[in-house]
Amino acid sequence: MQQLYTCKDESVAKKTRAILTKKSNKAISPAQVVESVIKTFADSSCIQSKQESLKRGKTHQLTRWTGKTDISEIIEENGKIVIIVKNKIVKPEPKKLDEARGIVTADTRPTSRNYGYRS
Repeated sequence: MQQLYTCKDESVAKKTRAILTKKSNKAISPAQVVESVIKTFADSSCIQSKQESLKRGKTHQLTRWTGKTDISEIIEENGKIVIIVKNKIVKPEPKKLDEARGIVTADTRPTSRNYGYRS
């Protein structure tokens, strides 16, 4: 599970990242981070926070984050500025049939390598 902070501009993102990386703020809640940023900029629409379960490769922001640190760098994409905070790693689970159906179908289709066809 990751906490996503979507910021209005880069100055808001820098302030948010500074709050998150401060050693004394390790136990700060997402609501407290948002409240602190809103108080600094006096604008309630400057930051949004939501918790999501992101999958690598499915989310563009996540593919640009190495995941080696708990807090990502400032990620700018499609006019959005995002900071990702790793809360916990969810253990792999079996996929549901609807999720796995396309992968299984693709794996069972013959390819030119299987039958010696030339491409």
